Amino acid sequence: MLVEFRQICYIVFMTKAVFPGSFDPPTFGHLNVIERASSLFNEIDVVVAVNPEKKYLFSAEERVEMLSELTEKFSNVHIHTWNSLIVDYAVKNNRKEVCVVTKANICKLSDGLFLDSARKIAKDYPTIAFREVLVDNCCMQLVQ
Repeated sequence: MLVEFRQICYIVFMTKAVFPGSFDPPTFGHLNVIERASSLFNEIDVVVAVNPEKKYLFSAEERVEMLSELTEKFSNVHIHTWNSLIVDYAVKNNRKEVCVVTKANICKLSDGLFLDSARKIAKDYPTIAFREVLVDNCCMQLVQ
């Protein structure tokens, strides 16, 4: 009787994701993305935006506290605050790519302006790869 043994090797890449937003307040949609992403990435930084020119319903500390409580079951999710461009966060934390997810195909004015701004900012950061994805496509990738 011939028994064949096959060695199966897995290559594991350390994948880190950043999920920025105002999270004012955190929603079920935010939590759904975090939960799905927690199974896809080794580490997720949820980055709470702090913009002194914007009026928030909750303070940054309250938003961090809410997110911390809501995500405590995910050991690979970390909550941070940031008061600058998210691409600066990416540079500081050695990220290689920024992926901008928008609804620019539907919300042409608001998301279109955001996407235009992101494209302009990306030109100032040649060391960070810039990718744009429509939210529908992104959701399909999360479910697969």
